[in-house]
Amino acid sequence: MPCLNQGLTKASTFLCAFLAISACHAQDLINRENQLKAVYLMHFAELTRWPSHQQSNPEFTLCLLGHPPVLKFLKELSQKTIGTRRLTLASQQSISSTSSCQIIYFYNNQDLSQKFLSQFSETLLVGNHQEFITKGGHISFQVIDNKIKLLINLPKIRNANMDISSKLLRIANVIE
Repeated sequence: MPCLNQGLTKASTFLCAFLAISACHAQDLINRENQLKAVYLMHFAELTRWPSHQQSNPEFTLCLLGHPPVLKFLKELSQKTIGTRRLTLASQQSISSTSSCQIIYFYNNQDLSQKFLSQFSETLLVGNHQEFITKGGHISFQVIDNKIKLLINLPKIRNANMDISSKLLRIANVIE
């Protein structure tokens, strides 16, 4: 019987180690995904042509609805500038059309309606699901085969008096 107990102990030790490694790997994938989203959000700011009246503002405000995990990585990038404008991060529980955001990142967007999104004129709206685009969002992150893909609604962006660089359009799936 001691041999059987010893075998079970080794098996349970192996199982615990395997589960710990799997959990670490899953956390690494989540962190990597959020790091990439943070970098993309910065590039959206740099690769978007904004309405001329927004260019004169010395601050560029990136608003995050709720407290998304990407905020941690955006804080690491917050010393950057967007052209000559200082980046400001605003994490808010709710956002109104009077917010001074140039980009709004909707982390959890299943409760959003087309009517709600339509009130943000001249603001780049970024979300996480394909449904976000059908509700009136501009750019959506989609994870396909462990890779982040972009879906861009170009007509909606142009209706908001903005335009996206061809550099970004080349790597995205574009709705025209």
